[in-house]
Order: sequence, then C-alpha cells, then structure tokens
Amino acid sequence: DGFMGEAAIGMLAEGESKELFVSDAPQFSVSKVQVSDDTSPHFAERLKHTVQVRLRVKNSGVSREEVEIRDYIPQYSDYRLEQSTLTPTEIDGGKVVWKQPINPGDTLEITYWYSYTSRY
Repeated sequence: DGFMGEAAIGMLAEGESKELFVSDAPQFSVSKVQVSDDTSPHFAERLKHTVQVRLRVKNSGVSREEVEIRDYIPQYSDYRLEQSTLTPTEIDGGKVVWKQPINPGDTLEITYWYSYTSRY
C-alpha cells in the first residue's frame, strides 16, 4: 500500500511544538501544538477540561499527495472529541485519523478540541 513509516510525538507542554520527519529527505513536516487547556466547574467537585490542539502538515515535495494523519487523545475515562476543523475518517478509542490530499507547497492545518473531567 506504499506505507513508508510512522512517527509519533509524546505529550507536549502547552505552546510547545515538535517536527517529525519520516525519511532522510522529508517531503512532509509535521507540527503539533497544544493551544489551550481551559477548565470550568462541572459538577460534584469536578472540573471540565477542554483542550485545543493544532496539527500542521506541510508538503514540501513536488507532487500532490494523500496523507493520513493520526493523533491520540489521552485515555481518560470520559475523554470526548468535541470538534474538529476537518472531519476525521476514523475514531477508535483515543486514536483519531484524518485523510486529506495536500498540494505541493501547501500546509494542511487541523484544529481539534477534546474534553475530560477531573476532580479538584
């Protein structure tokens, strides 16, 4: 199926970003930034966290390519994907997958929000 590799980024601090490269001559650069983690009172000594994450994938190659972006929402007991600027093609447990073609020189940006509750 043409699969060439996979890369992953662990948890990042708010505002931190990292780039991933899957080959020696990267056609794609990937960044992931946690934009915010807002909290609000929920019920019975709980806080609702709403986390905003932004993914960017840049195609530095010379051809249009279909890319598959996978990200993982932390596995809290009540995590929930709230919204995404691009509709996911798959949601399985904490794994969220998007598939989208990217033209040469273009950058695909996906912003999504997930929520969970915690005790305070």
